Amino acid sequence: MIIQSMATSGYDLFVDGIYYNILSETEKTLTVTNGDMEWGPTDYMGDVVIPATVDYEGETWQVVALDGAVFWDHQMLNSIVINAEIKTIPDRTFYMCTDLHTISLPNSVDSIGDRNFYQTKNLSNMILPERLAHVGAYLFEESAIKQIKIPEAMTIIPEGMFFYCEELESIEIPNSVRSIGAEAFHDCKSLRSINFPNQLESIGVNAFNESGLEVADIPNSVVFIDEMAFGTNPNLVSVHLPEALTQMSFGVFSGCTGLTSMTI
Repeated sequence: MIIQSMATSGYDLFVDGIYYNILSETEKTLTVTNGDMEWGPTDYMGDVVIPATVDYEGETWQVVALDGAVFWDHQMLNSIVINAEIKTIPDRTFYMCTDLHTISLPNSVDSIGDRNFYQTKNLSNMILPERLAHVGAYLFEESAIKQIKIPEAMTIIPEGMFFYCEELESIEIPNSVRSIGAEAFHDCKSLRSINFPNQLESIGVNAFNESGLEVADIPNSVVFIDEMAFGTNPNLVSVHLPEALTQMSFGVFSGCTGLTSMTI
């Protein structure tokens, strides 16, 4: 075990390759941080494990948080396992970790911030925690994710969640989801089919614009479809619209040159 205390640096402790700041002396809690104040991209490389506890000067400290953007642009980070019982992954934590292949999050996580996995070009699969209820916008933007299961705790697929995920082929969406946000599946060109949840109520602007969908069997629970939701999708050949639909905005199927069947 390597232990350093760096009172004059941008961090308080350095233990086994991980940098920490002290959150509470009384409660003995730590947050994972960077190794310098410039947020340098080389302090975490290869395979990283964040422990649940840290032993320091004869006392056990709990790891309870991650600093914002702590792994931003760490392009030599290959894998990460977080064993700490944290609840929140802050915005842009793994932003542009282009060589990140695998990530393991604890089931304690219930919130993941904006653009966390932007341009994770080698992250093709991951398991989202069962308790995850909130995710920020453009979570997997331009990532290599191929398949994923949305947890039942989620009720909204937010804006741009899979924006430009050209390799996304399969997604499982639970019936708890009521809304699909704007640009959620924009440019998901490998996504040929999707099982819409049976309690879905709304589909946002450009939600499936330029995607690879071939069939859109929209459930009867949907009452609103926003502009260009399925636009510019030449692969789309068949659409079923729900009887309960009360508003369909401009150009929902504009540019769908292969569309040959539409039923209500």
